[in-house]
Amino acid sequence: MGFMESSGEGRDLGDYDNIYFKTASATASSLMAGTVLGAVAANWQDVPVVQRNNPYPGLKKTAQMMGNYGLTFAAIGGTFAFVDALSESIRGKKDIFNGALGGFAAGAVLGLKVVL
Repeated sequence: MGFMESSGEGRDLGDYDNIYFKTASATASSLMAGTVLGAVAANWQDVPVVQRNNPYPGLKKTAQMMGNYGLTFAAIGGTFAFVDALSESIRGKKDIFNGALGGFAAGAVLGLKVVL
């Protein structure tokens, strides 16, 4: 079979092809990506003035932004993966609608964060 050809069958991931693993791996990778993005965003923001008696305000603000971005991304990524895998399990199909349902749920989580 050539590089661009498809056999029509999906990959067999064995024990790793379940809702729990998909959700956990998406949540963990989203947490890491969000944390890195939070560190970058913190460097673009104004850093509080560092004084002799309190040398950690910049580090504290950076850590807070990394945590906020990381947790937000983890919630979005985990929700997407969970709903995508759950809808695939319920519907018994791997198609675009699973991802669309996951996207709707992830968008709802982001909307809740904005509202709250």
